[in-house]
Amino acid sequence: MNLLEKLSILLVDNGFLYEKSINIFPNDPLAYCNLGSLYKSIGNLKEAEILTRQSIELKADFAEAYFNLGVI
Repeated sequence: MNLLEKLSILLVDNGFLYEKSINIFPNDPLAYCNLGSLYKSIGNLKEAEILTRQSIELKADFAEAYFNLGVI
């Protein structure tokens, strides 16, 4: 297995864990922010923006989420 394949598996695994975290803790802004960052890293900018905005809705003073929104 090459490095690209390993990274792809890692991204899928992380996405699954973030989604599971959101299901268990639906009011956790960090989970939405992290999943948004993951979507940004794979080029799904629309979903990244939606998730990052959800993070900000949950915590209006979440500086990391505002930063992430600015680089989407």
